[in-house]
Amino acid sequence: MQEQKNNEDTLTDDAIEAGIEELTLALLYLKRFKWNHDDQVARASWRSFDWETLDNLLQSSDLSGCDHKAVWISDEGIRRARNILEKYGLSHLEGAAEA
Repeated sequence: MQEQKNNEDTLTDDAIEAGIEELTLALLYLKRFKWNHDDQVARASWRSFDWETLDNLLQSSDLSGCDHKAVWISDEGIRRARNILEKYGLSHLEGAAEA
C-alpha cells in the first residue's frame, strides 16, 4: 500500500493533465458519429468534456475543428485514439463506435 501511495505522490500535474487528455481523446473517439459539415462528412463527437482539455486537443491537432456543439476528430486523432485504446487493452471497444 505504501508503494502505491509513493507512486501517486510522484505524479506531476503535467503527467495528470496528459493522462486526462489521452483518455478524453479515447472517449471522444468511442463516442464519434458522422456529421455533414461544410459539404464533407466529418467524424465528430459532442463537446461534453472539459473545454480546456478539448482546447488542448485542438492545439495538438488531434481535433480538426469545432463548433458550439461538436468537435471533429482529425485523422491523426483517430490514429492516436486507436493507439490509446490498444495501450489500455480496450481495442475491443472500437467496434462499438458508429463511424
